[in-house]
Amino acid sequence: MPQASSGRINMKTDATGQYRFVFSPGVLAVGVVVFVFVFTILGCEMLNAPLKDDIDYNLSVYPVTTESELNNAINAVPSGGRGVFTVMRDITISSAVTINAHKTITLEAYAGTDETMRLLWGGPPNNLLFKLENGSLILGTGRDKGTLVLDGGGIFNSSLVGVGNSSGGGNLILNKGAELRNAANGGVHMEANGHSVTFIMNGGTISQNTGACGVAVISYSGSATFTMTGGTISGNNGGGVMIYGSTSRFTMGGGTISENNAGIGGGVYIFSGYFTMSGGTISGNTSSNEGGGVYVGGTFTKTGGTIYGNTGTGNANVAQDGTGNPADTYGHAVYYEPGAKYYCDTTLNGGDNISTGMLPSTPGATLYNWTRKL
Repeated sequence: MPQASSGRINMKTDATGQYRFVFSPGVLAVGVVVFVFVFTILGCEMLNAPLKDDIDYNLSVYPVTTESELNNAINAVPSGGRGVFTVMRDITISSAVTINAHKTITLEAYAGTDETMRLLWGGPPNNLLFKLENGSLILGTGRDKGTLVLDGGGIFNSSLVGVGNSSGGGNLILNKGAELRNAANGGVHMEANGHSVTFIMNGGTISQNTGACGVAVISYSGSATFTMTGGTISGNNGGGVMIYGSTSRFTMGGGTISENNAGIGGGVYIFSGYFTMSGGTISGNTSSNEGGGVYVGGTFTKTGGTIYGNTGTGNANVAQDGTGNPADTYGHAVYYEPGAKYYCDTTLNGGDNISTGMLPSTPGATLYNWTRKL
């Protein structure tokens, strides 16, 4: 197909043979007059017609403005290919957007202003906004301007992103400039069922979700891995993070889990599986029973980070750390159910300093049914 390019402007052809301009809104100087423009030619709407393989999906900006444009653009990416798309305005999504065939899709908000662009779920209950089945989704690009929000609309029993299921695995990356909020069945639902699923949170926010935790890491078979290096999980009514399954792992090296609440495990609930904390903060979380900060039913390894200011009510089998958690026996900081394992570096210093006088002398000791204040 004939193509022409000039500077940051890329002129492509669509399925009808018509030319389209696809570019970041640019500035063209003609003498002393500056024109700022975004347009299409030959009377066709941008991206409205079916897309063809000659489209360059790795452009810095490939704009989408409607649900059909978003689906058409994703569907046109070849198997194993990559697509980078910019949401130019609020879009209501009426049916789940599926990413499969080992495609990698990046979505971002238009970064020309500080505006927020929303993908708002407007479909039926008991559903997902994005469904990853042998596909990968990257939300946000880490830039300072422009925020992309996935909004669940508070619709009953619906989540924002489903990563994997019995049909295949999936991968999700959340960066600065993206938010997941207002879903009535949690923000991210990871499910390993004979496949591998991963979620990497480098930045961004998961907040104001209800009915389930902000992030659910579930493995029936295969492996489910959540890695958090930055960002915030806060204000979720159902807890911050839930880990279920012997091959489920949550690694926290940075970021904040705060102001979440749940029946048990307000910040992190380890039903089974593994939680390793080397950095970051778990604070201000509450539970109506045990484990305001962390509830341990699996294995918790803590080599760094801070746990403080959490509140839980319950009884027995309690370990607490730090100066910021109420000093009683209800697991405000960390609650351990019988048989759970806690590995802790006793040389830690800081606001949640571990007292070696109350722990076994060897760093990394395993604690069962620990009931003293650390």
